[in-house]
Amino acid sequence: MPVIRQLLSNAAFGTALLGDDDAQTALPGLPIIGTFGDDIINGTINDEVITGLSGNDIIYGNAGADTISGGTGNDVLYGNTGNDLVNGDEGDDQVFGGDGNDVLNGGFGSDLLEGGLGNDVMDGGGVLGIIDPDVDTVSYFNTNVRGGVTVSLALQGFAQNTVNAGIDTLFGFENLIGTYFGDTLTGDGGNNRIAGHDGADQLFGGGGDDVLEGGRGDDSINGGDGNDTASYENAGLAATVSLLLQGVAQDTGFDGVDTLTSIENLIGSRFADTLTGDDGINIITAGAGNDLVTGLGGNDTISGGDGDDVLYGNIGNDLLGGDAGNDSLFGGQGDDVLRGGTGNDYLEGGKGTNYVYGDGGSDTAGYINGANGVTVSLALQSVGGSAAIAQNTGVGTDYLFDIANLTGSGFADTLTGDGNANILTGGGGNDLLTGLFGNDTLFGDDGDDVLYGNQGNDVLNGGAGNDTLYGGQNDDVLFGDAGNDVIVGGLGLNTLTGGSGADSFVINAFGRDTILDFNAAEGDRIDLRTIDANSTNGSFDRFTFSSNTTLSGTAGELVVRQGADATHFQVLGDYNGDGIADLVIDVASTVAPHADSFLFG
Repeated sequence: MPVIRQLLSNAAFGTALLGDDDAQTALPGLPIIGTFGDDIINGTINDEVITGLSGNDIIYGNAGADTISGGTGNDVLYGNTGNDLVNGDEGDDQVFGGDGNDVLNGGFGSDLLEGGLGNDVMDGGGVLGIIDPDVDTVSYFNTNVRGGVTVSLALQGFAQNTVNAGIDTLFGFENLIGTYFGDTLTGDGGNNRIAGHDGADQLFGGGGDDVLEGGRGDDSINGGDGNDTASYENAGLAATVSLLLQGVAQDTGFDGVDTLTSIENLIGSRFADTLTGDDGINIITAGAGNDLVTGLGGNDTISGGDGDDVLYGNIGNDLLGGDAGNDSLFGGQGDDVLRGGTGNDYLEGGKGTNYVYGDGGSDTAGYINGANGVTVSLALQSVGGSAAIAQNTGVGTDYLFDIANLTGSGFADTLTGDGNANILTGGGGNDLLTGLFGNDTLFGDDGDDVLYGNQGNDVLNGGAGNDTLYGGQNDDVLFGDAGNDVIVGGLGLNTLTGGSGADSFVINAFGRDTILDFNAAEGDRIDLRTIDANSTNGSFDRFTFSSNTTLSGTAGELVVRQGADATHFQVLGDYNGDGIADLVIDVASTVAPHADSFLFG
């Protein structure tokens, strides 16, 4: 970066360019002109005219009454001491007057102007008669004051006594930043952003849709007319704020005890906030952190931001967005739109007509708060842009989009998957769960449930209750859990576990299954009644249990032999009389299965 460090040049050239690229010099009394690159220019104790030209320049006027122009580019300009004229010109500039009675002009672009001590005139930008489309900010944050300031954007064009930072005249500003002390900051009829920082501040939005940030200290925040927002986005710790408590001092946490008035919306911090709306229409943006946001009444818009958030729309037609993280969204009683965002989200539309979008991740449409059983099918949802079909779930009417999993209510639910790998959780009640295609995981939970894996390599868990589990066509893992369960492996190489209770392991196909916890004394049985044990005679025959440990070549013979150790056995069945096992069941048991361990019909 070229650097102009001091003024020592030959006057014959007006602005001399001596030395190398790192140290250009100029004669005192002559204008200092930068390059078309990014310059750092240091003035002296004299009065100088300094021009940055193009590039993102940093210019220090230092002492003296300097005239500084940033030129094009995003410049940082310091008048320092003296009565300076500082022009940002084009670009998004930061202009600091310093001590003295300064005139600061932002020019075109979204500029930040800070007059400092003294009686300053500050103009946010543009040219007389031309509307500046950008947003400009006047700041007292770094001003070397001994107390707070009183500034009103509604008094722009008039000299106003700021109390501790001189008499300032403002033009063309939309935003206002206070000091480290207790400030009184007022907006105008436009959309303002006002920040108090430290101290017990009084913020007044005026008309327009304003964003008011009190900062640390016990602040009074009054939005005035318009749709106004109280912001805690720069809080050093989590914020707890409720719009229901407007007019009452509330401890927000790190930012102090604030009193909110005429505020419609909230912005949270980067920590784990607790934000609550009211019965009006609220926009609540949680930010980063694992946040808890409750909309209450009204048609609310709630964004979780980063983190694992819990969002409640409650009453009203709400729009809930989880954004990043593993979020839980609850629509409540109205017609809601739920968008999970990235992450593995739980989405519960509730009553009303709801549009439930999983977006990225492995997302779950849930009904755990339903007052009755629900009927929901993922096969009726929209995947990859296809049309979703309205489903009368029994709680509300839901349209599902890109949902991977379902969780039922505490009652008797009917949940159906689709062609993908789904997780279906029944919850309480006597549920019917059907996996369809894909490698699915089904949890019955409490109640007497019926679970169908169908196609795919599925995992089925009945949970508590007397459950019936059907594996289906592929290699499945079935776990009955507590209760007297019926476990049907189906086709494929299946692994069957009964859990506690008297369980029935139904073998309905030739192949090889494994039973991991057979206990005949507890009432467990191996059910072979659906298999034709003899393929040689054209009739349906049952197996005949033999005390042999090897097959003798008799069709329909069933024998038990020792497995790998004393707690493992093999059940072998021959249905064509060739002496080769067509049916193999590996059984983990402390006692060898005997004739009474089987159901033959």
